[in-house]
This record gives sequence, structure tokens and C-alpha cells, in this order.
Amino acid sequence: DPIAQSQGHIFHNDYFRKHGIDAVYVKFKISNSELDQFFELLPNLPFQGFSVTMPLKKDIQRFVDYFDNESEKIGAINT
Repeated sequence: DPIAQSQGHIFHNDYFRKHGIDAVYVKFKISNSELDQFFELLPNLPFQGFSVTMPLKKDIQRFVDYFDNESEKIGAINT
């Protein structure tokens, strides 16, 4: 947060377009109080991945099955 200032969708969609990847990067705001419901619904949604912005980088950890070494070191997750 503030998600409105994030420009990840510009970079990713440009990359997808240039490389002929049939994908779209969208951004939407999820609050900490909505995380349980989001992850409950996630298996039914057509996502292949997602990015995490502040302030959820630490809160998201409880939903992740695997952490790489870097994520464990810094105690936060990004993508």
C-alpha cells in the first residue's frame, strides 16, 4: 500500500506483450483482514502467481508452503 502508486502492471504487461505471453498482470488491493478469504478462494481463481506489496510482505508468510533462502533471511515475501 499504496497500491495505486505501484507500476508493476506496466512493466509486466509490457514484458508479456513483447514476448508473446498470453497473460495479463492486474493489481488490486487486499487488506490483511481479507487474506484468509483470498487464500480460501485462490485455488478457484485463474492466477499463476502474484506480487505482494507492503504492508502484507510479512503477513503473507502464514499462507506459504515454501520459502527460499533469501525470503527466510529477510523475513518477508515479494513474489
